[in-house]
This record gives sequence, C-alpha cells and structure tokens, in this order.
Amino acid sequence: MMIRYVLLVVHRVSAIFAVLALFFILLGFTVSFLFIFKPLYTIGFERHGVSETTGITSSDLVEVADAFVAYFISDDEYIAVFVDVYGTSRSLLNEKETIHMRDVKDLVNSLRNLAVMSSIGLLGYVMVLTFRVRASSVSVLARKLRRSAFAIIVAVIVFGLLVAVAFPAMFTLFHLISFSNDYWLLDPRQDYLVMLFTPNFFLEATGLLIGLIFLECSVLIGGSYILGMKRGSKNE
Repeated sequence: MMIRYVLLVVHRVSAIFAVLALFFILLGFTVSFLFIFKPLYTIGFERHGVSETTGITSSDLVEVADAFVAYFISDDEYIAVFVDVYGTSRSLLNEKETIHMRDVKDLVNSLRNLAVMSSIGLLGYVMVLTFRVRASSVSVLARKLRRSAFAIIVAVIVFGLLVAVAFPAMFTLFHLISFSNDYWLLDPRQDYLVMLFTPNFFLEATGLLIGLIFLECSVLIGGSYILGMKRGSKNE
C-alpha cells in the first residue's frame, strides 16, 4: 500500500515537472526572441504614434529599435541610445531609465537561463522515462507531451483572460514581483522609455507572447498525435 502511494506521488510529481519544464522552455525562449525581434519595436512605434509624442523621426526610431535589439544581444550592462529629438542630438534615456533597462535585461537573461536548465532537466526526464518503458517509450512520451501542452494552453487561456480584463493591475503586479526597486515607476511626460513603450505597446506584446506560446503548444500537440499514430501503425 505504501509503495503504491509513493509511486503515485512520484508519477504526479514527474507529470507536474514535465509541464513546468515545458512551460519555462517555451516562455524563456519566446520572451528572448521577442526582445530581439525588430518588427515588434518598429511596428509598435508606428502603431502608437511614438514619433509624434517624442519628436523623433520615423527613420530615427528605426535606429532606436536597432539600439534596443543590439543591447539585448550584447553583453553590455547598460544601454546607450543617442538620437535626434526635435532636431537636437541627445542621449535618449536618463540614469533611472538606463538602470531599469539593466534590470529588464537581467530578467530576460534569467528567463533564458531557466529555459536552458529546464531543457536539460526535461531531456533527463525523457531519458529516464525511455529507459523505464522502453518498447512503448514513443507512445508514452507522445501522450505526456500532449497532456503537458494541453495544460499549458489552459493556463495561457486563463492568463489571457486576466490580461484582457485587468491588464493595468496585472502589469503593475508583474513589476512588483519582478523588480526589487522602483526604477520602473517612470513619468510618461518626461521619461522617453515610457513614451517609446506605451501601455498599449505592452498589451499587444503580451498578446503576441500568449499567441506564440499557444501556437507552439498547438504544434507540439499536433506533432505528438502524428508521432503516436506513426508508432501505432508500426506496431500493427
């Protein structure tokens, strides 16, 4: 009886681990991709009238986007953006904004590192599971992948609904959890970081993140069905 209970606990813990590992892999790598995806910046700047509110021309905003992409690719601790504002060349971000961008980069790097560690852990999990079930490993792995992806889709849908009905509160909560200082509290009247990246910009970026993770999970579910069917046809 005790052994059966222990095995049940191990089974459920391993299932939860698989879901969390897959989620962190998708989240970490997708977020990292979005931060270096230049069209996200340029299209967002154009959609939200950033040129009109900042005095930066559209062509110069492309250079601003290049600077942010280069920053997240590089090993630089602090970002430096020099651009013409109403025809006068200046450093775009002040000290507070620069420090906040450092914190943002640290967060993105942490998510990417978590994705890498989750990948290693999930690979180990797959190897152990393959050794245990052997002959039926493909069908078992396909089923577990499908269930994990379904669980993530449910969580993503719930999160998406929360974002849709309470984005300002969710946005504030995210910053309170993610940052240990108040450098994220910026003034949209004078701080260019929040003029560039408006609340609607972040709302749309969050929607894109949710959509990409949903799409990735859908591809994994489809792949798991195909994998399971191929395995089943081989056994016939």
